[in-house]
Amino acid sequence: MFDYDWSNATKAVTMGRGQEVIKSVNPPVSFASTYLKGETSVYGRHDNSTWRAFEEVIGELEGGYAVAFASGQGATSAVLSLLDRRSKLYMVDDGYSGTRLLADSLQKKGNLKLELLGPKVSSNPQLLFDEAHTSSDEAFPADFYWLETPSNPMLRVYPLREWVSIKAATGAVLVVDNTFASPVIQNPLKVGADLVVHSATKVLSGHSDVIMGVVVAKDERLADELREVRTLSGSIPGPMEVFLALRGVRTLFLRFERQQENAAALTEELVKRLGMERVFYPGLPSCDGYHLVKSQMRGSGYLVSFDLGTNDQAEAFCDSLKLMTYATSLGGVETLAERRGRHRGEESTPVGLVRISVGIEAIEDLISDLDSALGVIGY
Repeated sequence: MFDYDWSNATKAVTMGRGQEVIKSVNPPVSFASTYLKGETSVYGRHDNSTWRAFEEVIGELEGGYAVAFASGQGATSAVLSLLDRRSKLYMVDDGYSGTRLLADSLQKKGNLKLELLGPKVSSNPQLLFDEAHTSSDEAFPADFYWLETPSNPMLRVYPLREWVSIKAATGAVLVVDNTFASPVIQNPLKVGADLVVHSATKVLSGHSDVIMGVVVAKDERLADELREVRTLSGSIPGPMEVFLALRGVRTLFLRFERQQENAAALTEELVKRLGMERVFYPGLPSCDGYHLVKSQMRGSGYLVSFDLGTNDQAEAFCDSLKLMTYATSLGGVETLAERRGRHRGEESTPVGLVRISVGIEAIEDLISDLDSALGVIGY
């Protein structure tokens, strides 16, 4: 880690360039599968200079030691592999469905004990202690807490500092999925979390052309453990994917700023058309956890969700869009909309909920497309 007194926006552009061998401005892409005897690197599954460049940047942005993986789910799998059959994992129940499905599958195989936490407890983790006093569950406290804030897809904001206090009191490990907020507006490690997980597929790379993940550890020894998991499991990212992700990170702060501005404007339009109670955005006073946004975040992000009531209404809206694309995923420069309830693991999501990942298009065109599609379904 480096001790430069630069802003994260500057670090995103400058870190990871390196000047060791080739005096190029950008680090070359290393496609090597093996290395000459006597070199620092031995084999391509163990190490790659392109990984190191990417990891240096993300580590600096988050304030820890980064380890790149083949996908966000690969990064999640690596973290969960640190638990054993005696371990108990508490996880928010309204985070990314793929994480819950993976944890549930591991529980069914006897690899861990999982307990999902509803919004009430996730918003007030002290309730875990209150419940423990009246419970016969000898597995409390947990070994791992898994938090996602803002949550997916309801965009609830949960209290990072309260969770840090809980993990400190219990000796557990706190993992925060920071994919939605990104290091642009939130740094969980700097508040006291132990691990941060990202699907680098999303806003970090930002162009919907990369599948990749990354974990950032506050403790270097924990990062070394994760590197060992990566090496042994083979969940390594391809050098071209890492190069594309690194190139995306160079414009992360610029893209995020425009996406966030557009999201705020679309949210304002949605509130006018639907009413505040049906729109979910961290910057709205009606949002769960709105009071936390200013204290633990530096913005409200580029995602907005809203409830159109029924499956048919939501599908008709998405199908009527002309500029926005009906597709899953998020964080790219293009605006994507989808009905989240169509996915496995989203049974608790309102059937009419639409999530929009706002891109960098001209806001007047996005608003026009939104208004037109809402008009088709009678709003």
